[in-house]
Amino acid sequence: MERINREEGHLILAAIRVCAHREDTPPTVEQLADLLGMQSETVRLKVEALHEAGAVRAIDSAFERHFEIADHRIVEELKTGAEQTGMEEAWPSSTSGRPRSRRRMGGSSPTANTSAAARNASRAWRTDCFLSTRRSPRIPSETTELPRSRRLPAEPKRTPSLTGGRSS
Repeated sequence: MERINREEGHLILAAIRVCAHREDTPPTVEQLADLLGMQSETVRLKVEALHEAGAVRAIDSAFERHFEIADHRIVEELKTGAEQTGMEEAWPSSTSGRPRSRRRMGGSSPTANTSAAARNASRAWRTDCFLSTRRSPRIPSETTELPRSRRLPAEPKRTPSLTGGRSS
């Protein structure tokens, strides 16, 4: 069964009321999902949870399943969202009485006791090392020039002709 809290139950019941008022028939899950702006599977699970609790009555037709409110007071017996976190079941009970430590495992971080200037200097050194390793020795930088023997021969300049490259 899908867990549903009081706020969600009231929301689903209100959506059922609004859809029933607009359409003059009990709504389907798709109509409720459109009104609430939620996925139809999520709404279907929540409506089915309310149906199992007895707050909603299902009306089966030949092709669809419609829902109407059976007993709205049952929703008041559901837990609120804050009460129903699920952590009490997932968390082992042996750790519930033990105080939690704020220290990390393995002690403090290495940068916790260093000054900001030392951290910045270290960061600058790492950046310089990274940038120096990224330059390839084969590719010259912008400031150096290739030796004359490795330069490509210069191409002759072409001047555009008035005839568009055709000779007459």
